Amino acid sequence: MRKTWLVFRNNPLVAVLTAGIAFALAVLGQTLLGELGQSVADKAATQTTWLTVILIFSLIVAIAILVSLRGSVEELTRRAGLSVRYYPLDPGQHSPERDEKARALYAAARMVIESAREDGDTRIYAVNSFVEIGMQPGDAHVKDHSVRYLDSLNRKLGKVTYHRIVQLSEDDMNRLERQADESIAKLVAENYLAHYREIVKAGQQGKEAVLEAVLAKYPTSFVLVQNPSDGKYGGRLIWQMHQHVDGQERKDIVELTGIYIVNDPDGILVGTFVRWFNDLRAAQRPRRHLTLANLNGTIPIETKETVPMGVRPRRQWWSRAQR
Repeated sequence: MRKTWLVFRNNPLVAVLTAGIAFALAVLGQTLLGELGQSVADKAATQTTWLTVILIFSLIVAIAILVSLRGSVEELTRRAGLSVRYYPLDPGQHSPERDEKARALYAAARMVIESAREDGDTRIYAVNSFVEIGMQPGDAHVKDHSVRYLDSLNRKLGKVTYHRIVQLSEDDMNRLERQADESIAKLVAENYLAHYREIVKAGQQGKEAVLEAVLAKYPTSFVLVQNPSDGKYGGRLIWQMHQHVDGQERKDIVELTGIYIVNDPDGILVGTFVRWFNDLRAAQRPRRHLTLANLNGTIPIETKETVPMGVRPRRQWWSRAQR
């Protein structure tokens, strides 16, 4: 079930309350001036003086309330930018409903990537969990949508700072340490392998694009988009959810079950993911800059099954639904 938590910055109720208080102040001020004028005209000094004192006191109280409300509204506005939305992609056999979920999921992810301003100061940070690495054929319908998502990332290369970290198991990292040109291509789905190559090529052309392999620490995958206005810890987040797949040769294979899209200009949630990313790229962790040689080799091939009429095909799943 889709879950949505939204808090809007421009709350109509707050606007109405503010306008109402401003109107009340205007009426009180007009009444005060009228009474003062009447006091001069009628020379009813004593009675008017008391009325004037009451009106002035009411005006002071109203101003105090307005100042207090303004502070509360500013605090609410500061926090109101946070929004979280979940897009499910429940594992199962192919169906029109599953296709629609995949379309909605990757369309939302593309919108996050497209929010990155091409001003040279925007950052895209991505982390892949080593448990996502698998060697199984993908769900062709999910793959079609994911390719469009990856194309949106490719278009940002050279226009933003892009740093992607691939977490690898200890065995896979040791293989890279022993042989600098060791290929990890067989661990990566074809469409992501193509995207990884584009990152490396962009880096070779002097663009701010980096692809690194590090020893895995956090069993999670996410993408962060931070425009200059987001500051150090604000931004937009794509956070993947997975489940483990049983009966596979590798024990660390998972499949995508959904994503959270988080808009967080104040860093209430995104700040944690920024710290995780910085921790992974810290100098003390084992790491290697991946090269085209590391991305060459045998690529997983998609196969299509011929199914007799009336027979429902077995489900294929997308083991490499990375961000």
